[in-house]
Amino acid sequence: MGSIIKDHLEIDEHLVSSTNPHWIILLPSATWVILLLVSAVAPYHDLFPPLSSTILFTIYLVILLAALVKLASAFLYFVSTEMVVTNRRIAAKTGFIRRTTLELPHERVEGFTVDQSVVGRVFGYGTITAIGMGGSAVGYPFLRNPISMRRSYIEQQG
Repeated sequence: MGSIIKDHLEIDEHLVSSTNPHWIILLPSATWVILLLVSAVAPYHDLFPPLSSTILFTIYLVILLAALVKLASAFLYFVSTEMVVTNRRIAAKTGFIRRTTLELPHERVEGFTVDQSVVGRVFGYGTITAIGMGGSAVGYPFLRNPISMRRSYIEQQG
């Protein structure tokens, strides 16, 4: 998917920094799907007893379906979310069918915060929250390089 925000810059506006979700957002649900698929094949290799009970098989299918739905949801967030800092504003969008956008001119931004866990610091992702005048805050989790995004925003303020 192309960058909607980058394609709609105003006259005399240029891109300073951009980011998208980190691949780690796909890891939990992908792990579940892989484990469930391996467990479906494992009984044929004498590692585990086969799922002979109809109830167990139904439970297995429900859990597999839930994991696939969660993986699809994470993938849609991964491919449809972006945040940019330009010389005039902060802009973000998320959503594939139902789109949510945020556009804040620099003079209307009260704060730009980054929240990173220890794992987020190691792998380079975090939650970026833009706080507009009046205290309205919008957070975007699992974005790559949040510190460089904040640095780019601060440079545009100075």
